[in-house]
Amino acid sequence: MAFVLKRAAKRLVRAQNAAKKENATLPKQEDLEKADIILPEEIIPISTSVKKTRTEEPESITDVEHTGHIALPKEYATVEAKTDILEKVRAVSESYPLVTTLFKGVKYVVATATIRFNPVTNQLMYIVEEPTISDRVTEIIKQTLKLLQERLDIEPSKLKARKEVYGYVDEKINEIWDYLGAALTEDEELKAKYYILRSTIGYGHIEPLMRDPNIEDISCDGVGQPVFIFHRNPSYGELITNISFSTKEELDSFVMKLAQKAGRTISVATPLLDATLPDGSRLQVTFGTDIARKGSNFSIRKFFKSPLTVIDLIRYETANPLLLAYLWLIIEEQQSLLITGTTAVGKTTFLNSVAQFVRPGLKIVSIEDTAELQLANVNWVPQVARTGYGPTKYGEVTMFDLLKAALRQRPDYLVVGEVRGREASVMFQAMATGHPALSTLHADSLDAVMDRLTTRPIDLPVSLLENLDAIIFLEKTNKDGRLIRRVAQVLEIEGYDRVANRLKTNIAFSWNPTTDAFETHDSALLAKIAAKRGQSPEKLKDELLRRANLLNWMSKKGIAKFRDVANMINLYYTNPAQLAALMRA
Repeated sequence: MAFVLKRAAKRLVRAQNAAKKENATLPKQEDLEKADIILPEEIIPISTSVKKTRTEEPESITDVEHTGHIALPKEYATVEAKTDILEKVRAVSESYPLVTTLFKGVKYVVATATIRFNPVTNQLMYIVEEPTISDRVTEIIKQTLKLLQERLDIEPSKLKARKEVYGYVDEKINEIWDYLGAALTEDEELKAKYYILRSTIGYGHIEPLMRDPNIEDISCDGVGQPVFIFHRNPSYGELITNISFSTKEELDSFVMKLAQKAGRTISVATPLLDATLPDGSRLQVTFGTDIARKGSNFSIRKFFKSPLTVIDLIRYETANPLLLAYLWLIIEEQQSLLITGTTAVGKTTFLNSVAQFVRPGLKIVSIEDTAELQLANVNWVPQVARTGYGPTKYGEVTMFDLLKAALRQRPDYLVVGEVRGREASVMFQAMATGHPALSTLHADSLDAVMDRLTTRPIDLPVSLLENLDAIIFLEKTNKDGRLIRRVAQVLEIEGYDRVANRLKTNIAFSWNPTTDAFETHDSALLAKIAAKRGQSPEKLKDELLRRANLLNWMSKKGIAKFRDVANMINLYYTNPAQLAALMRA
């Protein structure tokens, strides 16, 4: 009964608020902070008038929202068969090169990837195809690897240039073959050097996977288990590969090698490891069988060599130009944002992309536990936490320590990779003292955000959360057999209700999963910015549309590279007339 009364009270309050907004006139300057600015539904020329429209939801969705329940069937009934969304998947047969090399002036492909449907398991499979070698060549490779360990004068990892590393090891291989008197044909020499370099400089069995820019995640669950990858093509998603580690010794040795590449160590005493590989990929390793029942396991989260930009977000339909223009405007006004969502929804990627909206020249200090961010801003101070040594964690530098130190560096913007513990307190205190911040959090709803931030280990008072200006909720879901990522909602924080002990919020943007479209609502945050600037709502909406039109034009023209996008944003501030001429041309 109490629940029904509570819902009825909420509907009454919403109806009263709606009635007030319908009767409201254009606010005066002194009333702007209390007003909401109506966001345009779509990108239009600035001279065109903007009318607020609402997209009506299907009746079935509305009914569910009103009742909060779906009636379960009472008995079995015949229903139509599901649409065969996997018909195209069964026809998939895609191949592309993974590893190429220049050998004696000729370019060769030495490893390829083939993605095709496996009728036995009824799923797509990622097949790595590498050169086949004879037993004689295999024995020469083993002898060469053994002698290489004795003859390498310096660690290849200490040589920075990739060509320098390969040239040094190649020279040592030739010396060893002369010593062994190994007689190899050109074809055998090419194949042998591929496997030797793969085992010494590369990542062993998973070297071809690490070379594939289309792979987002690589994981192995244990001994004898196939390696899985997550493909960036939304039609593929999670794929099983033909790679595996057949023995415990082989897998243990491999994960120890991964730890060494990350500049760390792993053992039975310290079997868990979180680290960053030389190429920037994020590594997690569990060592041994005492805590991992299937044996050692690992997971590698790969990142784009060239980071995704806001234009890529438009092309992937994660957000539309109007939503991103809104984020651009509020970030420029140094508002604090929290990007939230579940695991692997793209929080860090989204954070890295929208951080491009920080005005060029402003000082950014970023704090992370593993290095992932890549910002175009010249005045950027990237800092990474460091784990301690030994059981006492001697020399440990936590995100909490770095964040405290960052406040003494007079940053214009703080970027925190992810808040998990005590560092959240420092970040919110920094917001309260005028330092805007961008960060991410694992949570998929406002209630989950509140629970994460107000309970241990973060344990913030609710009143401190009003220093946050907006929360961006990201969502991933399967639609017609494709994995899609969308901005589910942009929620503005209007303040803190001390009587009800809760945050006062407003939805500025929302995603409709039925139509796969973004819907705009009213913005209290833009009204606050208009008051701060001394502008009318119409003038601020014009500014919003200018930016949306620019982002839309860049998307259509294919201007998506990291540096190109940064240059266009910089040009927007330094020479808008030149930029307008470019857009007209």
